[in-house]
Amino acid sequence: MRDPLIELVERIAELERRQANFMRPVTVTKNNEDGTVTVSDGKGFDPKPVRQMSVTAGDWHLDAPAAEGTQGFLLCPEGDPSQGEFLPCMASDDKPRTSADPQVLKLRGPEGIELTITGGVMTFTGKMELGGAGGPLVARKGDKVICPAGEGVIVEGSSQVTCVD
Repeated sequence: MRDPLIELVERIAELERRQANFMRPVTVTKNNEDGTVTVSDGKGFDPKPVRQMSVTAGDWHLDAPAAEGTQGFLLCPEGDPSQGEFLPCMASDDKPRTSADPQVLKLRGPEGIELTITGGVMTFTGKMELGGAGGPLVARKGDKVICPAGEGVIVEGSSQVTCVD
């Protein structure tokens, strides 16, 4: 029969290990080709590459692979960092919040691409290709466009709206 005190000490050590690894603030050091990320806490904790979490709600799914320098948390519910998942969620000086307004949904990407939805209006900044590149010109600045919510007018941008059958 095992000594109950030894068993209790082992159980406490296991709980402490799980607690220490449950959630760690980390920074992405590399975005790997297989879809995993390599993270570090800057204090010597450097687990093997881990998966990155995505946001899923109903039929919507948002994947935004974290770039080098992205901050977030490594979540390891079982206490094993090799089975953890990276949750990108912390703004930084290099990657600030896109909006502090709870009525605004804003997605910002590389090269100045930005999508903002507020008050029933969607604003897009960047080049948009409808249906693919290389098709015939379908709209230009000043043209009227019909959207599910009604009519609109292209007021800014260039004549880069194309359609491919």
